[in-house]
Amino acid sequence: MRSEINLNLRTSEASNSTERYGFETEFSLPIVVDEEMVTPFKYWNETIHEGMYYSNELYRYNQAYDLDERLKAYENAYTQAELGLTVCITVSKDNYKLWTGLRSLSSQNTVREDDCPNL
Repeated sequence: MRSEINLNLRTSEASNSTERYGFETEFSLPIVVDEEMVTPFKYWNETIHEGMYYSNELYRYNQAYDLDERLKAYENAYTQAELGLTVCITVSKDNYKLWTGLRSLSSQNTVREDDCPNL
């Protein structure tokens, strides 16, 4: 079941409602930005991870998609957003990259790997 998109014109923020879990919840849509607008970095968490900084948020690299897999990238981003994660998709001339907000990962200790296998 797909949820409806509600635009709050007073705050210019997009949000979604879903009844997937038997009650109505709110979540933010994934943001989409040009890859040249982000600041990449690497960090250590048991191994070296790729990360990026954009708009006062730190993100962890999740997965890359070829340009012809655009819908798959958006679908996976939307699924993660439904779980309450902050999600960003970067776009380059070669691919789409899916990123997950580090703060939302640390606050979502109930997210199971089965729900998001690429985390």
